[in-house]
Amino acid sequence: MFGFFKSQKTSQTEDLPSLLKAAIEEVKHKWIHFDQTIHLKPEFRLANKIEMFADPVQSFLQSKYPMLLLEKPGKVIWLTIFTAIAESKTYPQELVNEAVAELTIKYGMTTT
Repeated sequence: MFGFFKSQKTSQTEDLPSLLKAAIEEVKHKWIHFDQTIHLKPEFRLANKIEMFADPVQSFLQSKYPMLLLEKPGKVIWLTIFTAIAESKTYPQELVNEAVAELTIKYGMTTT
């Protein structure tokens, strides 16, 4: 009646989409700042730049959004980063897709 017996887990699970959306938005702003601040030689691959960015983002997500990382944390981190970069429109989608494909192979990520 008043929600006294509503499971806390159900409430947290329902919040996951909004948490993910917030995390992507924050990571997107961090990527834009990173991209504008870190200037690399033109021959430096986007995949390498994303790898440089991923390490501090992983720590950020673990500290601010631990609920997102309960299942398959590595996959969630990478998908959050890839989505944020794609949404930032700092690079053409084709170039982002190539970097994502390269990193997906390198780190053995699957689509399942």
